[in-house]
Amino acid sequence: MKDFCGKVYRKLIGNKIEEKRYQKWIARHMQMLLAREKSWDTFEKKPLYSIVVPLYRTPEPFLRELVDSILAQTYPKWELILSDGSGKESPIADCLKELQKDKRIRVLENNEKLDISENTNRGLLEAKGDYIVFADHDDVLPPYALYECTRAVCENGEPDLIYSDEDKITMDGKVYFQPHFKPDFNLTLLRSMNYFCHLVVVRKDLQEKTGLLQAEYNGAQDYDFVLRCVEHAENICHIPEILYHWRSHAGSIAGSGSSKEYAFEAGRKAVAAHFKRCGIKAEVRKGELFGICRTRFPVEGKPLVSVIASEEFERTKLFSKAGYEQYEVIHEKNIKEANGEYLLFLDSGFRKASDGWMREMLSQAMQPGVGIVGAHIYQKNGKQQSAGIILGGKELVYRVAFGESKSSVGYFGRNTCAQEYSAADGMCMMVSRKCFEDVGGFDPKLESSLADADLCLKVRQNGGRVIYTPGARMLCEEKGKKLCSKKEEIYFREKWADFLAQGDPYYNSNQRLQKKLFRIN
Repeated sequence: MKDFCGKVYRKLIGNKIEEKRYQKWIARHMQMLLAREKSWDTFEKKPLYSIVVPLYRTPEPFLRELVDSILAQTYPKWELILSDGSGKESPIADCLKELQKDKRIRVLENNEKLDISENTNRGLLEAKGDYIVFADHDDVLPPYALYECTRAVCENGEPDLIYSDEDKITMDGKVYFQPHFKPDFNLTLLRSMNYFCHLVVVRKDLQEKTGLLQAEYNGAQDYDFVLRCVEHAENICHIPEILYHWRSHAGSIAGSGSSKEYAFEAGRKAVAAHFKRCGIKAEVRKGELFGICRTRFPVEGKPLVSVIASEEFERTKLFSKAGYEQYEVIHEKNIKEANGEYLLFLDSGFRKASDGWMREMLSQAMQPGVGIVGAHIYQKNGKQQSAGIILGGKELVYRVAFGESKSSVGYFGRNTCAQEYSAADGMCMMVSRKCFEDVGGFDPKLESSLADADLCLKVRQNGGRVIYTPGARMLCEEKGKKLCSKKEEIYFREKWADFLAQGDPYYNSNQRLQKKLFRIN
């Protein structure tokens, strides 16, 4: 299932200035990637790629452009499988006959019209490569796409599944726009939307284990497929490079999400089926935007939540909407007296919240592998305060969506998606008591927001996931925690030097780390 761009483009990802900056950036970046290439023969491993492309009455100019982009690959070990599902009277039959003169190109003719899953499956069954590469019939690959995939194979222990960043091109193929710079593997985000999209490369043995595409999810058949893949994959690699150009034209969902609502319903069903296979009880609903899912989990039993607060709260205003009654309020000075199975750290200044906010955080915290859950925090003036935390750079702690209008859905709609981040905003943060105690709680050498970041990193280091949920919306009348001292900053940088050197896995290295996040470097 492709994403939901088109008319809501500017609302989702940026403005004209960023568009112009990107056009210059991609031209410069293409030259840089080609210039850094060495002979492909130096690679320790040289996998064969089977590029599987389902065709259906494809406009010949678009097909030729796709094939030309594959012929131009600087890594030569590939086969191109074109499965034509147009039926007996295919309008591109002559073109396909000509293309087969290159022995690396195989055309599968079908007497009957095939749907998208049937058509793709024919190609999968014929694939001989070590890896399967999925591409659409009217899109384009940059010349270094397979070279960069091979680099990833060699440097990352032969991943089971690879995905890359992508952008759009105009119908005439002359202008690149709307880049989607993605995070490293983020299971919770994938369960919210198919952010993998393109380019997706799957080991042949993983594809065989996963099975073929399923027609019942047509419109989101690739979303269902990658969800099934990640259930089996042990090594998932993200390449933070634009390796796919997605053509935006009248017949493409790249240009209109609302015209294919059936695809998003199929995606919702695919996510629900994924949870069922994983043995997780979940109710999957449509999110605020096309292509985004919102999942509601049940609260099993009645675990006690200890609210650790710096002041007494007027329960009628805040806790009356908690949606959960098994809680106690403990002053932060008396944290040792907390009896809860889950600890909810809540700063002063919170007065209003969305219905069921505590229940939402608890239901997320109870999911397998989750250690910490953070809320979506708003300021009194209507601006957003925090929709997750990015770590690193000059400031160390960056609040996603800080200062954005209340209506802003964020970069590619991510403010509306449950997802993993390296840290949660400690102003409203729930952690399981076990995770908290296993890592020794807060570091006594830290008192600012770095104390919360440190706790989150320790939990992640110990195998727990840190989740941001947009389902718990909190209104705070205060600005947040005090700034860290220079002494704290030095201590934190030394303690987490390896993490900071590698960069935050949930923020793309092609984007600036500054107050206004998700801007191109």
